[in-house]
Parts: sequence; C-alpha cells; structure tokens
Amino acid sequence: MQESIALAPKLSFAHYNLGVAYQRLGILEKAGKEFDLEMTITPREPWSYENRGEVCLDLGQTDMSIKFYREALAPQRSQ
Repeated sequence: MQESIALAPKLSFAHYNLGVAYQRLGILEKAGKEFDLEMTITPREPWSYENRGEVCLDLGQTDMSIKFYREALAPQRSQ
C-alpha cells in the first residue's frame, strides 16, 4: 500500500486503508496522519472523520474526538 501511495500520493482510498491498518495494529499516531491526509484529498467522505474520532478517543483526546465525530455526521457529508 505504501508503494501505491508513493506512486499516486493523492490516492485517497490508499491513505484510508493504510490508516485502518495502522489503527488495527495500535499505531495510532500514524493512523491519525493517514486519516488526516485522506480528509484533505476527499473532504466530503465521512469515513476518515469517523475513524479519526475513534483514534482521538483511544488517545484520550475526548474533545478532538467529538469534533471529528460531528464532522462525520455533518449534513454536507451525506449528499
């Protein structure tokens, strides 16, 4: 997956999947960075906001977690 990103750094789904892999492995800081990258490439998709909120919650960053969960649920994301 990292090779895919190296060849096409704007491949948003690769960043999302790499974030999920890091998240499942407990490498939360790297997971958060990948979700952040995915959100900058495709800001209307809610998935990375939700996962980013979960990462923040796992890191004890409750306020940031709430912010990302709210972003995931924002009406403009569901259109």
